[in-house]
Amino acid sequence: MSRSENSVGRHLPRAGPVLVMCLCAVFFASAHASATTIDDFSDKDFSLEVDCGTTPDCVTQTSVSGVLGGDRDVVLEFIEDGGVLGATASLTTSYQEVAFYNNDTNVLSELTFTYDGMENFDLTEDGAAFGVEILLTKSDHDASVEVTVTSTAGSSSASTGLADSDDPVSVVLLFSDFSVLSGSGGDFKDVDAISFLFTGEDALDLGIDEFRQYVPEPLTMLGLFLGLGSVGAYIRRRRMS
Repeated sequence: MSRSENSVGRHLPRAGPVLVMCLCAVFFASAHASATTIDDFSDKDFSLEVDCGTTPDCVTQTSVSGVLGGDRDVVLEFIEDGGVLGATASLTTSYQEVAFYNNDTNVLSELTFTYDGMENFDLTEDGAAFGVEILLTKSDHDASVEVTVTSTAGSSSASTGLADSDDPVSVVLLFSDFSVLSGSGGDFKDVDAISFLFTGEDALDLGIDEFRQYVPEPLTMLGLFLGLGSVGAYIRRRRMS
């Protein structure tokens, strides 16, 4: 047995209770925390449409119910029409409290939601939240999303493609997925603004239900703790062998 393994084994019993207490604290925090909604589109009072040759369509709203901080800026930009005459891109909200983002065939467009009224918001919820979650009523494989978090220190972003599904989909971007975009990066405990940039093309059909914090289910956290416990047991067995 190497000196490093012996050192780990020797200190494990001493560190064990501390590790268990820390894990239990995180577990109970996640069990009792609920995800804070950034936008649930419950206001249902805007629509945008753009076509070839038009400037980006946008709307700026303040004191919006169901929006964290109350401020929401939405910009829909037409990028390319693919040679299709009269092709359009559109965003509409409905009585279902869902924002529907659609492109005609061969159309490329970008849709950005920006929330800049957060004022030093702790997106981690004191460690109970682990990322940002996007709930979709349906998803299209010809789309992607980039989330950018901005604070006084700088900004960080993360992006992912969207799987094709006619059923509800949960898209999660963990804080660990984010990369520094400017300055020293976004401070997730001190957020001034967050934006969601969707890029869609070719007959896009996307239903956006909600943006919110990602708070893992207690059973998910329990699985993580059990995995860490297995690592500890393996180290003890190695020490005893």
